[in-house]
Amino acid sequence: MTLRGKEFRPRPGLSCAFLSQSGLSVVPAYYKDNYNIKCDLPVLPIYVITIDVKVSNNGYSFNDMDIIKLKVIPPFSITSISPDAIAPGSAVYITGTNFVPSADMSCTVGGEMGKLQEVKGTSDAICHSSIDTPPGESVSVQLYLNGVAHTHKEATLMVIDRPHIFHVYPLSGIAGSGGSESRLT
Repeated sequence: MTLRGKEFRPRPGLSCAFLSQSGLSVVPAYYKDNYNIKCDLPVLPIYVITIDVKVSNNGYSFNDMDIIKLKVIPPFSITSISPDAIAPGSAVYITGTNFVPSADMSCTVGGEMGKLQEVKGTSDAICHSSIDTPPGESVSVQLYLNGVAHTHKEATLMVIDRPHIFHVYPLSGIAGSGGSESRLT
């Protein structure tokens, strides 16, 4: 993660401290410039919700005035998708865990950005595939948060050609009879 601030210095003691319910983790920080450093997030238990992030220029003096609250979100998990074959531009129904109803969530089908129509709670989402998704191949479905792939396991489906209807015969049927047979060509 990149932290923006000021007065960062390229020193050996430049570090980040992460404080959560499970304890304190101190990791090296990588100097980018006086206003940006990069810190690798430590491995955290899945139940951690928020952590405090502090920075030190000397490795031991962490300023309590500049605490950053960071929300930790467990990876999304896709458990199923439906249907297993779609035409470009069709809806994909995604079921899983840890979804985050947020405008920052997005989806791709076959690497093409789809339109995330709806996220229902933490386990259901609807993604409309792009009309540019090429038919004829098995493609992956991914969920993203803030532009970062957030699913740890890909789900796949087949993209098929959209049917084209040129003619319907007959053009009318008898109402209430359980339907009439029509021929599509």
